[in-house]
Amino acid sequence: MVRNSPAAVCQLASALGAVADAVEAGRAPSSVPELPSEEPLRPVTEAVRAVLGVVAGPREPAPEPADRPGAGAVPRGPR
Repeated sequence: MVRNSPAAVCQLASALGAVADAVEAGRAPSSVPELPSEEPLRPVTEAVRAVLGVVAGPREPAPEPADRPGAGAVPRGPR
């Protein structure tokens, strides 16, 4: 069983807390603690980075779901 260092787990908890606070406030995080580089924590660290990318990214409308009828269809002109 692989054990993660308590310091690395605290880093992740701190980063997740900063992201949660920012989301609740409706703003991008002003700062996020450094994320751990320990290999066993990589999936969680990458997920935190992905969430940060969405939260801190430009505000754009969400794309239409691909499974919506007509999604991806190219509009045609008059026949």
